[in-house]
Amino acid sequence: MAQQDRMFDIPGFTYFSSGNDYTGGCHGFRYKLYLKDDLHAAWWEDDLCFEKCTIREEETFPADADGLTAAIAWLRERASF
Repeated sequence: MAQQDRMFDIPGFTYFSSGNDYTGGCHGFRYKLYLKDDLHAAWWEDDLCFEKCTIREEETFPADADGLTAAIAWLRERASF
C-alpha cells in the first residue's frame, strides 16, 4: 500500500455525522476533517495541534459522502510526498 493511501485511510461519512473529527498526518503534512454545517478540511505543516498551528489552507465541502470523497481528493492534491 502506498504511503499516501495509508495516510488517507479516512473513516466513512457516518463517522463525521456522528460528531467526530478526524486528524492525521505524515512527513510534516498534517490535516483535519470536521463537520459543522458543512464538511471542513484543513491542512498545515507545523508540528503542532490544530488549535495551535497556522493553517495553510482550509476548504468546505458538502456534508455528505460525496463531499468527503472530494475533501480527501483535495487533501491528496496538497500532500507533497
